[in-house]
Amino acid sequence: MNFTSLPFLLALAVAIPITYFIPAKFKCVYLLALSYLFYFTWSVGYSLLLAATSLTTYSAALIISNAKSDSVKKWVVAGAISALLAVLVFFKYSEALAAIGKALTAPGLSSVLTGLVIPIGISYYLFKSISYVLDVYWGNLEASRDVVAVSLYIAFFPQILSGPIQRSPEFFKQISSGNFGRLDPPAFERAIGLLLLGFFEKLVVADHIGALVHAVDAAQSTNAYLLLIGVYGYTLQLFADFSGITHIAIGIGLFFGIEGPPNFNRPFRANNIQEYWRGWHMSLTTWLTDYLFMPLRLAMRNMGNYGLALSIMINMILIGIWHGDNWTFLVFGVIHGVFMICSALTLKPRNTFFKSRPTLSRLRKVYAPIVTFHMVCLALIFFRAPTVSSAVEVIRGIAHHQFSTKIPPSIGHDVLIPALVAAVIAFDLGTGYLGLNRLGTLIAGTSNSSNRRWISYGTALLIILLLASTGGGEFIYAKF
Repeated sequence: MNFTSLPFLLALAVAIPITYFIPAKFKCVYLLALSYLFYFTWSVGYSLLLAATSLTTYSAALIISNAKSDSVKKWVVAGAISALLAVLVFFKYSEALAAIGKALTAPGLSSVLTGLVIPIGISYYLFKSISYVLDVYWGNLEASRDVVAVSLYIAFFPQILSGPIQRSPEFFKQISSGNFGRLDPPAFERAIGLLLLGFFEKLVVADHIGALVHAVDAAQSTNAYLLLIGVYGYTLQLFADFSGITHIAIGIGLFFGIEGPPNFNRPFRANNIQEYWRGWHMSLTTWLTDYLFMPLRLAMRNMGNYGLALSIMINMILIGIWHGDNWTFLVFGVIHGVFMICSALTLKPRNTFFKSRPTLSRLRKVYAPIVTFHMVCLALIFFRAPTVSSAVEVIRGIAHHQFSTKIPPSIGHDVLIPALVAAVIAFDLGTGYLGLNRLGTLIAGTSNSSNRRWISYGTALLIILLLASTGGGEFIYAKF
């Protein structure tokens, strides 16, 4: 069931009021039941996998917490994380494993893996499970003896499709609060605003840009102008689409008394690729920083810049292949790894150089975000392409083919004009340069004036109803 579908919204309208009348001790049970009912709409069978993951995580954390021997703790944490990662690898990289099985003349294994459907949200709930086990092992959190609370943390339905990836200490702190699940008018208003902002980003902005990107793809033109429209369009569509589902997820969570972490902070305003990743999919990048990069960096601290470079590259490759087993995702990760290494190793001398040259420093503030944005666009060519060779063809087409601003008849003004307006809005939501992002802030319910908020809510709802694209599809990141 899609977050923007009418059946989901009707079910949500029924589920929210019930929350405020249920006794406090049953609220987690109620939310867990809602989460599994939501997951049943995608797959009843894979709900068993979700339950098994939750029980494994709960049991491993308890054993680690109760173990007296460090060696037992190490074996349990290693076994639990290995099992969780094995599940992730089995489903997300089934096609690659099937190819290996075929090469090893194991037709039985190959036939089982071929065409295996990836469980919805598996990346997100397994990452939450891994971080919970590690937090208990590292002593950052006491293992919970409440199996319902742990299961709710892993399966909480607003966050299961595309995150954000919430940390367990923050989640358990919220559900253990005396105010958990009670009607909080300011939070309720914010939830409505975030929901409307997310719908606006998805239905009005992302889907209109997506219609143009789809039309450009269908034209199969080698015109560099159209290829660039496709590249820029997809970059902005991806941002608006992903930001949209994040705001919807956080808004829905707020209705039930749980606030998720932010996931985006004007990434297209970044002056370098490091700043970009600090503002893009923040819950994943901070997760990998804390649970992968920092341990690697610590282990390689004696290797100097070589250790830094290797830690960065491993981190970025894993970000790439986290999306799936296509070679294009690996290339995407490697490209960003190279960008990040070059930026990290040269940032200090670059800052020193510009510090004593104020004129160049001011120019840097203008061109640096432009350069960074195009670095992101370049990597996304591979991210989006079905094959590495097709991505290379797009780059070759931009570099060497004719450049004509003539739009093919197949791309009508009814597609082009709304998409261009939506692209401007998406760009500003990602940068804040034009000030339109302040409208997003107002819609999101962070204005001090309640009257202004409700006027913005009504206006946003009217705009969504009038301008929502009728040809939009699923959220892009829901498949990851």
